[in-house]
Amino acid sequence: MQETRVILIRHGESQGNASSICECSGDSALTARGEAQALRLAERLPDLFPTATALYASPRRRAQRTAEIVARAVNLAVAIVADIREIDIGEWEGQPLSAVDLSPLRKDADFTLHGGESPRECAVRTARAIREFADVHVGETILAVGHGAAFAAALAFFLESEPLFGNEYGIPNAGFAELWFDPLPRLAAIESLESTSTR
Repeated sequence: MQETRVILIRHGESQGNASSICECSGDSALTARGEAQALRLAERLPDLFPTATALYASPRRRAQRTAEIVARAVNLAVAIVADIREIDIGEWEGQPLSAVDLSPLRKDADFTLHGGESPRECAVRTARAIREFADVHVGETILAVGHGAAFAAALAFFLESEPLFGNEYGIPNAGFAELWFDPLPRLAAIESLESTSTR
């Protein structure tokens, strides 16, 4: 079977990130720094993944804008896929990080008392979408622009560990993870603009 690579790209810094608020379902734009991060990443992608055949993005504005910048560099159209959106954190959405105790999501993958998704529900949703990308594009390299918590949860799910919020598979802003299917999923690397962590 041919190896399939799905490159999971986290959006550049958003206004919500910069303001240290809980922004998951929220829809703020990229900051000037986030735009610059996305441009730097986009400059590298044609050399890193010259044979990429498809580009997907979350419907959130910060992910769509990052994908638009990437699209110009790799000469691909952006397809929006709702199921790679960020986790829904319910009543905590929009609150300052300093005022919210997120520890239940870090300890219990099935926690939903906040009125949003559990980390496991997010993981299953996101992983299903990623698996569909791989099934449609067998033997190809594709790019998907989304969110840190959702992609980290999906990676944990694929690698058979608990998809807790804030797990070890976090991707920094404008960084990416290389997930290979041959046919079982394997994490090849998580890379930031500054360094690479090979798995």
